[in-house]
Amino acid sequence: MPLRPLVLALLLSLGAPLLDAAPPAPAEFLGWDIGERFTPHHRIVEYFEALAAARPDRISLVRFGETWERRPLIYAVITSAANRGKLEEIRQSVGSMSDPRRTSRTEAERIASETPAVVWLAFGVHGDESSSAEAAMMVASRLMRDDAEVRAILERTVV
Repeated sequence: MPLRPLVLALLLSLGAPLLDAAPPAPAEFLGWDIGERFTPHHRIVEYFEALAAARPDRISLVRFGETWERRPLIYAVITSAANRGKLEEIRQSVGSMSDPRRTSRTEAERIASETPAVVWLAFGVHGDESSSAEAAMMVASRLMRDDAEVRAILERTVV
């Protein structure tokens, strides 16, 4: 057996993560381009699960309920590895600004200048509107890239 397949087999058998496992683009994962055909709910969820498996340092999934058909409802949290380590601190800091009777303007300005912005992207609420879920896959795919622009965005935000 040549050395490369042997090393790959060894890594897989040990459960070691493969280095530089690039998250798949939507078309690569689905087998069709976004908008070419309807993407069923289970494939959208599977796509986000594939992103989370490929980049656990950048994206995590949270199941917050289910549809009346018992399909999982999820949201993704996408940010830098540094921000991921302090998500609870970020949540508390942002939450502390919700009541101006408890947080002074000066304190709120300090928090806003030091805390990553939290960006909530709601990609639709109607299951028969496919464009919103497909847009979510495209945005998530872009935020999985490892380039300077994305790194800069994710250092300053929790999406």
